[in-house]
Amino acid sequence: MSNAKSRRDKLMPLQRAALTKLGIEWA
Repeated sequence: MSNAKSRRDKLMPLQRAALTKLGIEWA
């Protein structure tokens, strides 16, 4: 479970960055 959480924590920032980039492109 700890391993899965670690992977999720690593993906979250990337997902947020991707969403932010998309938001800027769409804006």
